[in-house]
Amino acid sequence: MSRVVKPGGKVLLLEHVRPRLSALGWLFDVLNPLVRRTLGPNINRRTEQNVAAAGLQTIDVRRRGVWREIIAQPAPGGCHGNDQGAR
Repeated sequence: MSRVVKPGGKVLLLEHVRPRLSALGWLFDVLNPLVRRTLGPNINRRTEQNVAAAGLQTIDVRRRGVWREIIAQPAPGGCHGNDQGAR
């Protein structure tokens, strides 16, 4: 993702992610295959880790329950051209 951001640009993400509480995280992991087959999205994504894997540097994260508002920018020496880790 970092390779398509203009120099000095930012990436804004609003994501539904896996809960941090272990019991809820486990529940989301168990339910994810059913939700994925019936509705499409993964409900147990670890988006904050995926941002770094995509060659982005996190500037700010707002956490509200299972919602994340993430502001990121290309990391110095990031994974330009290799976004495979962000899937």
